[in-house]
Amino acid sequence: MSRSIKDVDAGHYGAFTTALANLLHTSIAEHTYAEIIDGIPTADTWYAYHGVRHDIIEAHRKLCPGTLDTARQFRADLHPEHLAFDSTVLGAYENSPLGSRTFKLRLIEMLAIACHDLAALLHQKYDGGFHKGAHTWTPANVSTARWQIAPQPPRSPTVFLHAAYDAFDQYPRGVADMVGYWAESRLFGGVVLFDRGEDEIGCHDVFLYPNGGRRLIFQPSEEQVDRLYTFLTTPASESDGISPPLPLIPEKYARRVDPWDAFGSLHIFRNRYERRRGPRPRGHLVALEDDPQGQDLLEIIRERYA
Repeated sequence: MSRSIKDVDAGHYGAFTTALANLLHTSIAEHTYAEIIDGIPTADTWYAYHGVRHDIIEAHRKLCPGTLDTARQFRADLHPEHLAFDSTVLGAYENSPLGSRTFKLRLIEMLAIACHDLAALLHQKYDGGFHKGAHTWTPANVSTARWQIAPQPPRSPTVFLHAAYDAFDQYPRGVADMVGYWAESRLFGGVVLFDRGEDEIGCHDVFLYPNGGRRLIFQPSEEQVDRLYTFLTTPASESDGISPPLPLIPEKYARRVDPWDAFGSLHIFRNRYERRRGPRPRGHLVALEDDPQGQDLLEIIRERYA
């Protein structure tokens, strides 16, 4: 069962609408939604998360004319009261005392859902975007013999992809929800997750699952959450000098969690349908960004041999 944001009290409604407007007016939000309308990310966006060359995207160095204006018009026409939320999620937000830590986390949850849903809506509204078929591209130098010897994994049905969020067959909107996870990962610095606790309905801490490579889930610091909250809830007329602290990036010694453990035993997720729980991956390779001790060692080596 879903409810409209207009059902909540004035204080919670005002906080949400201000926060959503501030978020959607950031340059990264405008660019992200314009890319969805375009139907293909720019090359810079693609290579920020994927190391594999994609010839179609390689040639797409900037947004097509009109897509940014279309995204801005979509934002201008948006009425927050038309957004629907699961009644349990909306109730938890409304019941959180304004300004409390719980309220900050529940507000972030509401915004993540809204940004995700808007991305999915745009994907559906524009039928995958102006550019179609980029996801069917195959490298020209992959021979049939090589393909038979070492078959490739199934193609993703979209180029707007967070590698860990591809279970489109179990998503409410199918492929459109894949686009939604990709978009929130662009805006926030990762798919937005929460420590749900043993009962799996709580909102004890916020986590982000970055896109690209063997990345670990990380927990933003309290200072990062507070800076984000200040930016989100400050009216535009009073926001001079407040820069958007987005996307969030992990601080060097931030708490990091293996994705398999997070989803399997630590109750860190947003919705249970978002990922499949397969066997634990073999090996323990992680990106250097997620290994502060490795970063320290690399700095020592550089200083010694500089």
